[in-house]
Amino acid sequence: MPPPARNSSDDDVFVLFIVGAIALSVAVGSIGLLWSKAVRWMLQHELVVAASHHPVLILPGSAGAGLDVPRLCVVAGVLLGLLAWAGSAVRQKLASRESLG
Repeated sequence: MPPPARNSSDDDVFVLFIVGAIALSVAVGSIGLLWSKAVRWMLQHELVVAASHHPVLILPGSAGAGLDVPRLCVVAGVLLGLLAWAGSAVRQKLASRESLG
């Protein structure tokens, strides 16, 4: 029995390309479905407001639902907190590298 070939043929590359394209299309379709379910869940739990409440920031694909000013401030605060936490972690990592070397 001959040893397996180490080089991929053009057919193998083509098959991988087709499989990748199909997987990408399935993923994109699933993301759209998951987003619509997530928006519905957020509306039910009042994390976002309906279009009738005139949101300041409208979420894409949500039929006009979005964030009003108080919810937008909470989201901005959470993002700023995450940014500060990440900056602190990077600073500590750099300080530990400097102390070692």
